[in-house]
Amino acid sequence: MENDPATSSRPVEAPVPSSATGAARNKRYTLVQRVLREAGIGIALLLMILAFSTLAPHFTDESNITNILTQVTINLIMATGMTFVILVGGIDLSVGSVLAFSAMVGGLVLKTEGLPVPVAIILAVLSSVLVGMGCGFINGF
Repeated sequence: MENDPATSSRPVEAPVPSSATGAARNKRYTLVQRVLREAGIGIALLLMILAFSTLAPHFTDESNITNILTQVTINLIMATGMTFVILVGGIDLSVGSVLAFSAMVGGLVLKTEGLPVPVAIILAVLSSVLVGMGCGFINGF
């Protein structure tokens, strides 16, 4: 029983890599993992742009880039706001619904009431602020 490794009080040494190349390979592998984790989305975006540019020659035209940026504006604004919510430790799933509600209010005010566009925009923003405050009050308490 004295020589039994399970009951021995001597420390067991960790295995040492057999060569320096194993350590270098692990270091390189972790560097690749880190780069992919940190910049993976950017690399994927660049690969998609390259693929779409190859498949459709007019993809990188100024008018198409302007169209893409115009279409993504609302989502970018919402994502920026959600980033701040997530950074402070919260989460709000009502953002899309509030956006749809404010768009509906703006459209209804324009069509049924015949108010000018700036007034409709102000009413849409005010309605989204009120609904957002209500959701925040309900979720906050």
